[in-house]
Amino acid sequence: MTHGLRDRVRPSIRRRRRLHYFLRNLFFAPAERREAILARRASAPCTLPIVMIVGCSRSGTSFAARMLKSAGLLLPGEHTPPDEFNPEGYFEEDRVVAVNSDILWGSGGHWFMPPPRLRVYAYQRAQIVQALTWFCSFGGIAGWKDPRGTLTLPVWLEMARELEIPVCVVGVFRNPAAVAASIVRHERGAIEFPQALSAWCVHNARLLDLAASQPSRFSWFTTDQCEQRVEKNLNALAGRLGLGGRVAMDDNHRRTIVPNLLEIPAMVREIHERLLAAHAAQWGPTNRHAHNSAAS
Repeated sequence: MTHGLRDRVRPSIRRRRRLHYFLRNLFFAPAERREAILARRASAPCTLPIVMIVGCSRSGTSFAARMLKSAGLLLPGEHTPPDEFNPEGYFEEDRVVAVNSDILWGSGGHWFMPPPRLRVYAYQRAQIVQALTWFCSFGGIAGWKDPRGTLTLPVWLEMARELEIPVCVVGVFRNPAAVAASIVRHERGAIEFPQALSAWCVHNARLLDLAASQPSRFSWFTTDQCEQRVEKNLNALAGRLGLGGRVAMDDNHRRTIVPNLLEIPAMVREIHERLLAAHAAQWGPTNRHAHNSAAS
């Protein structure tokens, strides 16, 4: 995820944004959503699942997206360009990022300051319907990746259920201390370690709760294991998603020393243990002494 702080604005600007949301929702949203839903229902049924790759920023979502793309996952659209932190690219589709960011800001938060609850306007639901319809138009299994989607995922799942579109969610997680340290580096110190760790907690706690309510839709992946197990995990995941190929592993998966979790608050360790247990229930136990330093 790029430019994590670029959208910080003064309270007066936030108030103007809320007015913008209200007026757009009042005058345009009902027609937009109705037309989008009617267009979707008039088209052929969507039999292939839409894949949604989510997880806290700097957790390995870009790596997972790149590997699944090599196995046949379609990630269409215009993507956030690569940079020094993700030279291979972020694989974040512009329209998906825009609607997810808009929902978070309209709810009074951001990815690093998750709002306590989502305030979703009808025009935003219409945009999600249009995006889902677009992903259904490809002749293969298509999807998107966006860490912000970890927080907005309930809305995407709700609209997909309304349109009877199958969805597969890939939940990506990584050692919380490593993620928090990576966020601090990525944001060049603008976000401090405790705040980054707090964001990790909220993202993953909500993801776990959502997965518990509809486990058949969720698959888990972590880079906190040796390269051989990562490759095995990714190929099993590709098979579960119905992709036709095998992943093409590259040299960007590197092993480094995991920060000491004993120095992390007990609540954070508990969430991490729940993630590991969910992953182990699907794929078997992980090697906890390695993780991907090139994760995003």
